[in-house]
Amino acid sequence: MESLINSNITNLNPSATLVINERSNALVAAGKKVYKLGFGQSPFPVIEKWALKQQKPIDFHQSAFVLAR
Repeated sequence: MESLINSNITNLNPSATLVINERSNALVAAGKKVYKLGFGQSPFPVIEKWALKQQKPIDFHQSAFVLAR
């Protein structure tokens, strides 16, 4: 029987983020104090001076980021 999983993905390793989250969750379950410093999309605004220096222009109207004024 042919596998339904594409052979290109069967040997992939878990993402580093997933491994870290699983490890930190195991530490919490073991009663250890864990400080999770990672977060998804940054709540901080993009600094316009930095953004304008990037090689690829950022379309601020299509981005979820907000300029800092």
